[in-house]
Amino acid sequence: MFDLLVCLSLFNMLLLRIWAQLLPAVVNPANLYYMEEAPHRIHYPLVLWSLVAAAALATAFAARARRSRRPWPRAVARGALVVLALAALNSLASQLPSETLGVLAGSKGRLAEALLGITAAATLVATLWLRPRWVYSAIEVFAIIGLPFLLMTVGQAIWTFAGHEPGRFAGGVLTSDPPAALLPSRQSGAPRVVWIVFDELDQRALFTARHPGLELPEFDRLRAESFVALNAFAPARETRRSMASMLLGRQVSWALPSGPSTLPCTIEGGGEEEAVDDCWTQFPNLFQRVRESGANAGVSGWYHPYCRLFADALTACTWAGLPYWNSPRVRDSFDQQWHEIVKPLPLASRWLRPGTRIRLAHRDAFERILAAALEMAPDPDLGFAMLHFPVPHHPDIYDPERESLSLTDRRSYFDNLALADRTLGEVRTVMEAAGLWDASIVIVSSDHWWRAIHRGDWGLTPEEELVFADERDRRIPFLLKLANQHETSVYPRAFNTLLVHDLILDLLAGGGSTPASVADWLDERRATAPVPYLSPARRPSVGRATRGIEVNRSSDSG
Repeated sequence: MFDLLVCLSLFNMLLLRIWAQLLPAVVNPANLYYMEEAPHRIHYPLVLWSLVAAAALATAFAARARRSRRPWPRAVARGALVVLALAALNSLASQLPSETLGVLAGSKGRLAEALLGITAAATLVATLWLRPRWVYSAIEVFAIIGLPFLLMTVGQAIWTFAGHEPGRFAGGVLTSDPPAALLPSRQSGAPRVVWIVFDELDQRALFTARHPGLELPEFDRLRAESFVALNAFAPARETRRSMASMLLGRQVSWALPSGPSTLPCTIEGGGEEEAVDDCWTQFPNLFQRVRESGANAGVSGWYHPYCRLFADALTACTWAGLPYWNSPRVRDSFDQQWHEIVKPLPLASRWLRPGTRIRLAHRDAFERILAAALEMAPDPDLGFAMLHFPVPHHPDIYDPERESLSLTDRRSYFDNLALADRTLGEVRTVMEAAGLWDASIVIVSSDHWWRAIHRGDWGLTPEEELVFADERDRRIPFLLKLANQHETSVYPRAFNTLLVHDLILDLLAGGGSTPASVADWLDERRATAPVPYLSPARRPSVGRATRGIEVNRSSDSG
């Protein structure tokens, strides 16, 4: 019985990363922001089954090893106990705040962490050699200390399963309010804007250094009839801050969700910073401003919970969050359990590839957003539509040879880029069929450049490694097709696409009717929105803002 309790406690700590995502009492409030609904209830009994089954098998093996007359089964059992304890300890360490780990490492960076790890490993090996019983006793004490946590996790898993509510989780409301009422139709000929954001669309990949053999006819066709910016830069390096910046028209230097609909942030401007408890309620957003102008607005997008945040300003909305234990399939549950257990292990994550579950969730999100986008783009009642697609952002879900979505492994960023091109063509086709393509203003841009370092578990294909691993070119595409524009116009100066907020409002008001007037508009305002990560140096901030601000340096001249 004692062995079973020890194994249950250790395996339970090994599952800490999973419990931190499933249990309302310990879930990170930031996760609620990206959730469309609570984790599916099937995962709670399945995780408990994994816990009990693993502990029972380990206990049975230990009992059999004790009865064996041969020394090697007992040695294997003791070695497995040490490995299990180390894995549980590593799982616990992976959940500590980075500031805590920095203190433990003496705030000296990776070298100090490496030396600390080597010292700990050497001490463990020496103790196992000289006083092995000390190690086994320490593991038993460690497991006993963790027993109250075992009771908490098992009890709360059962409680959450019994009272499961898809629209509520961890005290947060995950549902969205009904959309806003449809405003009366505007006068005939009023400007109409469709803003298409392709997540992680990269200037170098798209135009400057396109992969040999990659054909992107729709992007090329749009470029031939658009205002083309050669040196556009996103406000930030990730979607959370970049999209918030563009939707608010303010530079968001730090942001971290604290609930389903709240995004505490720090606004930067004029050399000063302002920290607020929620970006979305503190400042007017683009959709509110569009509605105030008398135009109906619609959104089909991913990542940010657009429909929860902006329901009062949108007459049409579809959004898809991040995959968060939402699959009802048993196989997907065990697949996700395995990835969450292995991911914190040193070196192991290097060989992890995205499971079918992850690609399937990304494909489903893309298909849902595309279906809604193809309804909003040609809808004459919408004066403004924002279509935020989750491609070419990984995981890669397209097979260009078969021209179909794919869940097979070893696809690449370039495959998803071909999917973005096909998507642009589909949006154009439905707008042309409705007679709205020529009459509409169409903007195609991105929320950030292609980030090789963010490929993480997906790894890099050899082609990606050759082209993008240096991550030195941080430009994004920016194509603006004005109404009835059929010739290209090039804008060479650098600017922050933070300005798209004001530009869209100006276009809806009837400004910027020619490429020359758009160029003049940018010339007048681009100095008011410098690109933060292109600055030679930035002073670290104080207070809450320092938790998320990156101090970046780049040799890019823009």
